[in-house]
Amino acid sequence: QRRLCVAPAPGLAAIELTGATALTDAGAIRLLRGGPGGASVRPPCVAAVDLSRCPALTDAAFRRFAPTLRTLTAAHCAGLVRLTLDAGGGPRLASLDVGRCARLEAVTLALPHLEALNVSGCGALASLDVACPALAEVNAAQCPNLSSLWPPRSAPALARLNVFGCRALPSAALEPALEGCDALSSLVVAGALSLARLRAPSPLLARLDVAGCRQLVEVVAPSPQLRAFNAAGCVSLARLALGAASLDALALDGTGRLPVEVAARVRSLAGRGAGG
Repeated sequence: QRRLCVAPAPGLAAIELTGATALTDAGAIRLLRGGPGGASVRPPCVAAVDLSRCPALTDAAFRRFAPTLRTLTAAHCAGLVRLTLDAGGGPRLASLDVGRCARLEAVTLALPHLEALNVSGCGALASLDVACPALAEVNAAQCPNLSSLWPPRSAPALARLNVFGCRALPSAALEPALEGCDALSSLVVAGALSLARLRAPSPLLARLDVAGCRQLVEVVAPSPQLRAFNAAGCVSLARLALGAASLDALALDGTGRLPVEVAARVRSLAGRGAGG
């Protein structure tokens, strides 16, 4: 154990227990929830726990103590291979960070109050399935093996999605996940090398970044709210339909297959400060 920090505040306390290389599932459960063989040291008002860099912890421990928390951080946990939490296993959980867990392969969440999720930098992550009606932000950047996302209308409150560098993510997984996300305002898919088509139907979409998607042939983004569009390096882009009335930021460098008249029409939307 390297560090244990209990920091009470009015109505809230946080426990930070990071870098505890010998901390097992049983030990974490006793510390944070209590159980046979030892009383819990967790004050009853604790709502946030950080267990980052605890390599011996697994999904089993998180299912036991997550129900009492609002915020759970478990970045760089090398023992985490699969994570499954539902309303019984984390009913109050609003923020979950399991970023940079090198062996994490699958995350399945059905949490009614979850608002923010970070799985970025999980190199082995292949499947991300959520059924979270309050989820507003997902950061899944730099997950190069991610190829499966949630079914349509599973995250209706989603406002920000970042799948930057998800090289294996196909259109067949991304497009259904975007269905019903009518609050989506920011979508970053730059570097998603497997995308061939992107249809982003949200009427509130204000930022769309598809830079470096070298296989991307078609983009459809009908949002009249669109203000920033980056398609630099999309060498295969041939069809583009935007609903924007004007653009504050635009990049079309390296879109040589885009018809000249389409490129000209899109550039005409650009405001004075736009690039490209």
